[in-house]
Amino acid sequence: TIFGINEDGSLFEFNPTALPIGMLVSELRAATSSTEDEIRYLVGWSASGDGGGGLFRWSNTAAVDDDGTILNAGGFGSNSAGWRRIYSGAQSAKWFGAKGDGQRATASITSGNAFFTLSGLTSADIGKRFTFREAGVAGAELTGTITNVVGTTITLSVAASTTSTSKEFCWATDDTTALTRALAAATTAATSVLHIPRGI
Repeated sequence: TIFGINEDGSLFEFNPTALPIGMLVSELRAATSSTEDEIRYLVGWSASGDGGGGLFRWSNTAAVDDDGTILNAGGFGSNSAGWRRIYSGAQSAKWFGAKGDGQRATASITSGNAFFTLSGLTSADIGKRFTFREAGVAGAELTGTITNVVGTTITLSVAASTTSTSKEFCWATDDTTALTRALAAATTAATSVLHIPRGI
């Protein structure tokens, strides 16, 4: 049983096993209601267990969808009744879809090549942003996206301008949009505190 506090200060309780099956953000937005304070359980933002989950209540009072604490059927920026996250204290960037899945390794690449070898990456890493230390013009940092992963051969969207040997290679999902929206929401929240996980 989970306990909460109503707006008048009284306690309420509910059994989470009685809630509808857990949803993702897209599914919760589609599950409109008209019952004030109806509770729904979010299992994740885009995937179960990704850190974006939590409890939401329905509010008939219009508010602007911020993509993390206020979710409406019309999507981000829409102003209507909808689902409101139940929380206290700091917000999390993962509530807004941030992955925080950044990783780093030591690798080497030859000038003129847009590929190199490195183990540990999979097809799920295709499309992620990368930085390759000292592989850019005049030894600057090389940046772009991962375009293909076949075994240990990693193909990049841009070729190296400088041979970089045993330097740091970092890759991660581009969380710019999620982080921007999380920061905007935090500035209007009562606490104005935002937790940014490692890997962003």
